[in-house]
Amino acid sequence: MNTNERAKATALLPCAREHRVNIRHCPPDPPPHPYLVYRCVDLAKWVDEAGEAGFIFFSLGSAVKPSDLPETYRKVLVNVFASLRQRVLWKWDEEGMADLPPNVRLGKWLPQQDILGHPRLRLFITHGGLLSTLESTYHGAPVLGVPVFGDQVGNMVEVQRQGWGRALRWGDFGEEVLRGTIHSIMDNPEMQAVVARRSALMRDLPVTPAREVSYWVSYVVRHGGARHLRSPLFALPCCLSRISQGYQLISSNTLVAAVTYLRQMRLERTWFVREEAGKQSAEGFLKQPAGKNLLFPGVLVPEERKRASENKQGELQ
Repeated sequence: MNTNERAKATALLPCAREHRVNIRHCPPDPPPHPYLVYRCVDLAKWVDEAGEAGFIFFSLGSAVKPSDLPETYRKVLVNVFASLRQRVLWKWDEEGMADLPPNVRLGKWLPQQDILGHPRLRLFITHGGLLSTLESTYHGAPVLGVPVFGDQVGNMVEVQRQGWGRALRWGDFGEEVLRGTIHSIMDNPEMQAVVARRSALMRDLPVTPAREVSYWVSYVVRHGGARHLRSPLFALPCCLSRISQGYQLISSNTLVAAVTYLRQMRLERTWFVREEAGKQSAEGFLKQPAGKNLLFPGVLVPEERKRASENKQGELQ
């Protein structure tokens, strides 16, 4: 980990070369967005009818099933969304919801690029994945991050530090806190200005991604395969190549082991485990009973709530 302050200051910098690669899929053209207009006509109409109040987009990405949310968290979201004057577009993996508020619309799959680029979007509630973070920056959408695991925590810490979003711990996930955080972002003109500036930085490229890809494809064709750009690894004897690959495999396994260790020892304990659970060792946390909700360990699953209630009644008797 680089502790140099200058290096830290470049984190999530929109002009970084690797981020130029990661935003090649972002459409450079302004709205209307073709997919939303021509393939999701009813959704486009629903979004356009949000009026000046606009709408909020909530998605936990593709690695987390929204239906895995504990009922306590889901109820908090439903109650808060129902109290807002904005419409809410919620990525949800099941059919319908019994207590769905009238201003909320569910979708199993939603065109995120078109939604983030829509002029009526007021807030993006996200898990804080790298692509979602970059896409929201590119389209100028302020974010409220609720990270779940992995790099999402670090991404949202950096977003909050740089002033273009807020991060919310699941352990602090309550109606008043969530509602207040949402309003603190949407009603903050300074944050809106930071978001707009970062979007302008990311969009200011010498050529569009499509033109750059077209140039390099043509370059390779013009120069007969452009062998001078190929990795020197292709010129190594087979035995040396295998040794090099072996070193890469060992390095990759070491990196994965280190990241896994840090995630187990720090991230879950810091962001998702209740104060009582945070006092336990990481080993004890990972060996929780089968009924424990490992994704959101701060909330008891129904079987645990039932047992806790029975134990409490027994103590009272």
